Amino acid sequence: MRGKSHLIIGTLSAVELSVLAGFTITPLGIISAAFFSVAADIDEANSNSLNKLISKKFTNKIHKIIIYSLLILSFYLYISSYKNIFLGVFLAIALIFIIEKKLTSNLIRSILISFIFFVFASILSLYEINTGLTIMVLILAFFPLMKHRSLTHSLLMLAIIYTVFTIVENTSNISSVAFITTASYATHLLCDMVTKRGIPLFYPFSKKNYRVSQFKVGSFFCNAIEYSTILVVAFLLICTISFLGVKIKLY
Repeated sequence: MRGKSHLIIGTLSAVELSVLAGFTITPLGIISAAFFSVAADIDEANSNSLNKLISKKFTNKIHKIIIYSLLILSFYLYISSYKNIFLGVFLAIALIFIIEKKLTSNLIRSILISFIFFVFASILSLYEINTGLTIMVLILAFFPLMKHRSLTHSLLMLAIIYTVFTIVENTSNISSVAFITTASYATHLLCDMVTKRGIPLFYPFSKKNYRVSQFKVGSFFCNAIEYSTILVVAFLLICTISFLGVKIKLY
């Protein structure tokens, strides 16, 4: 499923389920639901989730700077070692050709995102803001380094998110965040089960992918299902709010 559909369906569904469960809806809860409705795809280097955090243009510039810097450095080192400019040029170009194949622009984007989360987790830990939140950010730091649709798309990760946010609730004045984040993340997994590839629900114990349909992401039928689901979920949420009412805290 496309990123924007994950965002809308995940957020609306999590809010709907929270209202039905009797939880108070807060702006923080809605923001958390929106983030975790797409967080699972941080493990995909070319995903829309990562592109929103760090653009491709910026990553490409960083990629070029690194490659050119390595080219200059390797050329200097070979010249210093062999005293032969032609051999130095040849070996420097050969080395950069190998590095450029491995150190791709997508890999650099993933490393940068991971680094940002690690820095954020370090700041939270340094100022002792919240143990649970620090753990959650640290877990997110590993997402970009994981294989796409592996641990991030499993029931184990879903359980981890619920457990960590329960810790967040117990160690702060924040309430209802464990339910709404877990609900939005679970919605993401359910939506990906509609696609042809499916997801490894029991990873790392089993790598078998589970799916409920064969729809290809971006196809006419898959897009139609996405739009239909958005309309249905939005309609249900409006009806729920109208009949049951909803408590919204502005803090």
